[in-house]
Amino acid sequence: MSPVLFFNQLHRRDARFNAIITDLISSHKEKTYNRLRFEEQMTALLTYHLQQHDQIAEIVNNLPPVRKSTRVELYKRLSRSMDVLRSGFCGEISLDQLAAEACLSKYHFLRLFRGAYGLSPYQYIQHLRIEKAISLLRDSKVSINDLADRAGIRQQPVLQPPLLSEDRPLPHPVPPAVKIAILVIRCGPRSSELWVLIQLSMVSAKEWFDSGIRLPYDAARKRIANAPDALSVFNKFLSRPGHNPGTTISFLPGFPTGSYDWSKIDALIEKENSQNRLYIEYIGQGESDKPEHYSYSTFERADLVEALWKYHQIDTTFVVTFDYSSLVAMELLRRQQEKIEKA
Repeated sequence: MSPVLFFNQLHRRDARFNAIITDLISSHKEKTYNRLRFEEQMTALLTYHLQQHDQIAEIVNNLPPVRKSTRVELYKRLSRSMDVLRSGFCGEISLDQLAAEACLSKYHFLRLFRGAYGLSPYQYIQHLRIEKAISLLRDSKVSINDLADRAGIRQQPVLQPPLLSEDRPLPHPVPPAVKIAILVIRCGPRSSELWVLIQLSMVSAKEWFDSGIRLPYDAARKRIANAPDALSVFNKFLSRPGHNPGTTISFLPGFPTGSYDWSKIDALIEKENSQNRLYIEYIGQGESDKPEHYSYSTFERADLVEALWKYHQIDTTFVVTFDYSSLVAMELLRRQQEKIEKA
């Protein structure tokens, strides 16, 4: 067996490494020492480092130069710039600064960095910022604006909703899933800050729609019920054990692609959220029926949303929406206000 020469560089602490170290510390605090358990833990730690080493070796081998020594030298330079990115991602870092750290021209550096890591420096730094934001989501006391600032996420004023631009307080407690959705709005649909969110859940359309249900919708009576001319509407209700339907977050679609747009962040929401989730799809979208002669409007969409809430016995809900469903949300708020005034 030949010896392994590890690269001399800093490594990020990821979830797997943290789990191994936490297990080691926990064992150390116990009064009894178990040699078998300790050896298994050390084997897991060594296996982890060997896998990291193999990944680095693969990056080195994929670098353009023919000579191995040149490839190794280039990797060492790139790793120094990566250390700068990882230690200062919450602040401002320029391409010139990174290239100088690697002792390369910025054009040569940019090409090598993208080839080695599969992302540009800007995309990678936004990846780190979103990861930081996700870790901060576990602290319910952190406000949306503080969370974004501490993670280095810059505000996009053009896409900023009034609720956020005026820095008004949100209802407390704000579910992490709602915070995630607001971060998505702040980043903007074309921002690479969404990279990590999109990567978290690459669910196919078939998998998404197979996991939901189709219900008969009587549009004339505005209710979920069988009828001769009932339309099939797709929705996906994910309930948490021990939670009643009242503690639900309703996700309204913003584009004609329907509820599938939410699949890109559903895995993250599943991990961080403790509320039930209802993904709604209108008539004419996704897997719902698409009748040719039908009165499509904001009002009929609001009728469908209310019918689904009644069917799932949802009395109170957070509503997360974007784009043209914002009109549906406004119509639902108007109806709610009318009910309050009549009462």
